[in-house]
Amino acid sequence: MRKAFIRDEFDRFLAPLARFNYENDVLNMTQPFLNNEMCKRSLFTFMRAAYDCTNDERAPCPDMNSIVNELEKALEQQLQYQSLYRPNLERLTSQLSHMKISLADISFATYNFSQTYFYIKTMFYDVYKVEYEDWDTKNSASIEEKNKTEGHKIRYNIFIKRLHLRNDKAREVFGTEIEMLTTCKHRNIGSLLGFCDEDPEKILVVEGASNGYLMEYFVNIKHKDMSILTWEKRLKICLDVACGLKYLHREMEDQKSVIIRSFWTGSIALDENLGAKFVEFGLSMFLSPNQKFLNLNSTKGHPSYSDPEYYRTGKLTRESDVYNLGVVLFEILCGRFASDQMYKMESKSGLVDVARRRYLKGTLMEIIDPIIKEANKYSINTFVDIAYRCVDEIQERRPDMKLIVNQLEEALEHQLQDIKGFYRPSLELLTSELSQRRLSLADFPPFFSRTNPYLSGVFYDVYRAEVAFPNKKDSDYVEERNESEWNRWIPVTIKRLRPREDIRGEVLFGIDMDILATCKHPNIVTLLGFCCEDPEKILVVEDASNGYLFEYLLNDNDKDMLLVYFG
Repeated sequence: MRKAFIRDEFDRFLAPLARFNYENDVLNMTQPFLNNEMCKRSLFTFMRAAYDCTNDERAPCPDMNSIVNELEKALEQQLQYQSLYRPNLERLTSQLSHMKISLADISFATYNFSQTYFYIKTMFYDVYKVEYEDWDTKNSASIEEKNKTEGHKIRYNIFIKRLHLRNDKAREVFGTEIEMLTTCKHRNIGSLLGFCDEDPEKILVVEGASNGYLMEYFVNIKHKDMSILTWEKRLKICLDVACGLKYLHREMEDQKSVIIRSFWTGSIALDENLGAKFVEFGLSMFLSPNQKFLNLNSTKGHPSYSDPEYYRTGKLTRESDVYNLGVVLFEILCGRFASDQMYKMESKSGLVDVARRRYLKGTLMEIIDPIIKEANKYSINTFVDIAYRCVDEIQERRPDMKLIVNQLEEALEHQLQDIKGFYRPSLELLTSELSQRRLSLADFPPFFSRTNPYLSGVFYDVYRAEVAFPNKKDSDYVEERNESEWNRWIPVTIKRLRPREDIRGEVLFGIDMDILATCKHPNIVTLLGFCCEDPEKILVVEDASNGYLFEYLLNDNDKDMLLVYFG
């Protein structure tokens, strides 16, 4: 706001300067205190009307009806912005008065916010976890129908989220959370059970998540770690997160949509089936129908997760959430936070920059979580391809949520088909379970260097030897042996996995090891020991003194078909 003529200033005529700024998309003429309150669409509509009014040519100037229509439109856009993007906390709490919970009740449930009930700290909240009992309502038409002789009580977990902000931002975050959690209805969005707004306290009560927050698995707290999350489980979590975003972007009622703006693994909770739900929306913003973006004067969010184009220009789009999703996908793939120091050593920007470079160089597999390296390669490749596209630096080049969901479903399908069609045990788990039969690699090299294979197959070189084993007739477990029993030399077959470029040999080794250790029958050889020290993978099994049946068919090793038939 300034006078149309200001004495002693070079640019003292306002109209020409304003027209110049409008034509060059410069918005530095508004009063600073209005910047955070103004809807950019409303401002542009207002400026367009003013620009048309100050046209040097009289003929093209709009009439008053057109000007009034434009100003009404600007006002409508501003009012809509205020109601959608900056929730009125008083209005919300009044409309949802049935969900109010007193501070006294919450203090009682948490023993005055005792550390005993403290669960975790997130971006905006101190989270407390409490349990309560209620009647099982699944098979009952109404609560009134139940009495103490019907049904049974079940135990529920709930999260009590105490806002730790104590500034002007607190009201906006709290109001946004309430509006989002009550407006957005989807299986991958958390549910609000109640709230407390008694100054200075602002508290949300939300449905609990039996398996906590996704972030807990990255830092190995409360007996959680990434080893629990198999590749199949990780894919399902990613798919849940993507489906939640797809709903927020394109499937809400009244054609509204939501941009979360900044989320991380601490914004995602896991239910009893490891189903993922968004549970924090403190920085979220609504988009009205047909609105493609918001221009914001201030950017918020964690630099490791937020869209770089949004951070640079203030332009917030649905694709900003897509970038954020891509960061979370790479975190789940690699098993570390995006800001982990391991990535900072390679790039100051952290995981995303490292992942992009390695993707282009073909070395991304070197940094993925070792726990999932045995997963189906087509599944991982499909996953990596879509994650890479999500973190493109240019918003317009990122995929939409429909395509992302389709690609993640394809990655999951590859993994499920792999499991159904080709059993692949976890080699790490097997070697741990069978640790008593583990042999040292140091026992083998001298033998291999002076002995030729008895047979060489597609996957194994096979050797025959004699080793000292216990004298107990039925002892095939190493843990049953003691030093006094190592007095009998017995023949064994040593199967040494041959080097291969693909993982099929390693998979077969795991299958052989699992089946031979599990199956106990006179017609199945016994696993006596194994060695699994990279690059060697070796099985030691009981020997068959007459060799392999196929040798008789080939008349190999001085054997021929001198086999008598017994009917």
